[in-house]
Amino acid sequence: MASKSSVNTIDVAANMGSFAIASALALGANLLVLQFWGQEGMGVFIQSFSIYILATQIGARGTQNATLTFLGRWHHKKRFSAPIIIASLSLTFITSLSIGVVIWFVAPAVAALLQSPLVEETLRAFIPAIVFGSLIKIGMAALNGASMLRRYAFLQAFRATAIFIAVIYAGFSLSSIVELALYFGLAEAISLTLSLAFLGDIFRHKSREKTKRWFASISLFGFKTLPYGILAELNTKIDVLILGIFASDAIVGIYSFAALLAEGFANLVIVFRVVLSPKLARMFAQSKRLEIREIFLKWRVKLNAGFFALGATASLFLWFALPLTPVDIPASQVVLYFSVIGAGVVLASAHMPFNTMLMLGGKPTLHSIYFLTVLGTNTIGNIILTPVMGALGTAIATGISYALSAVLLVILTRRHLGIKLY
Repeated sequence: MASKSSVNTIDVAANMGSFAIASALALGANLLVLQFWGQEGMGVFIQSFSIYILATQIGARGTQNATLTFLGRWHHKKRFSAPIIIASLSLTFITSLSIGVVIWFVAPAVAALLQSPLVEETLRAFIPAIVFGSLIKIGMAALNGASMLRRYAFLQAFRATAIFIAVIYAGFSLSSIVELALYFGLAEAISLTLSLAFLGDIFRHKSREKTKRWFASISLFGFKTLPYGILAELNTKIDVLILGIFASDAIVGIYSFAALLAEGFANLVIVFRVVLSPKLARMFAQSKRLEIREIFLKWRVKLNAGFFALGATASLFLWFALPLTPVDIPASQVVLYFSVIGAGVVLASAHMPFNTMLMLGGKPTLHSIYFLTVLGTNTIGNIILTPVMGALGTAIATGISYALSAVLLVILTRRHLGIKLY
């Protein structure tokens, strides 16, 4: 029988590999969109896709956070699991379908604002993807909460592969950008179907528990965490938006490339958060706060050392590799910006996998306030430093916001959960 630690190692490795595959395919899909539909098509797609991302966050309405938290707490009581998932899917379907109706009617106004008539058709074609994309958030959260971490990893890689294949098929069949959006929805529908199949064991478990008793608690918990998803997305874009006010397109382009790499570096933490979240939720339900701190102490040195080594290796690799690529971009500036932001990620690396603790500990509103504070800190830092130091100031402000997010998490978890993350 595999030991507990070895199982965790396998779960981490599976999700790390899945994340790498998904990231590579996402980058490849963007390059293919540019290749098949040109800069204009890429512009239309990116604008519509950005609205799709926001719409799925609103469509899920934070219900995925409730699904993860509640399943993490009570999955060991098998009679609760299926009703929690069914209630979450039902609430999300209603909300996402409503968002789709709103998108249908506001698409002409959005297209007029963006001065791109094709955006109207593309946005409307994205509506099926909005519904299925919102629902798949619930499926993935359920797999995470139920500790089906290898199935979660497989689904993450499968979803990215399905979208990648959709782009290839649309490109070689000479489809329009509007049709690509429809294929995108088909890929999301197939991935949703797989997620439900993976959850089949839970649905087959007979339960007398009434689903309707979960609607109110899931709905309220999800609503309280809704700002978290929106703010987390915005926090990764605010630096580029502010830099765009003060710098030329060329400088913004160089910084954006470095920031994209740094964001990918930071997102590696999600792998560890996925593995730890269901365990933490169960410990909160069992009031094992001392054990939670022990887990943090166990992971702290490993994460700090690992991310320091990974960040340093990535910086050296970029320094030597970028000049060998056909990409016309100054390697020295990219490495500088990446390293500055990466330093902040390294300082926060031990705490970032635990940054959903307020939510898992039953403080969903405080969890959203925490991310609002992080976004505010990032925004203020960028406004102060960017006009003075340019893109370097933007990188410094962003790096500092990562580090301060860890400090703020330590303060809030100590005060409101009684757990010392130090």
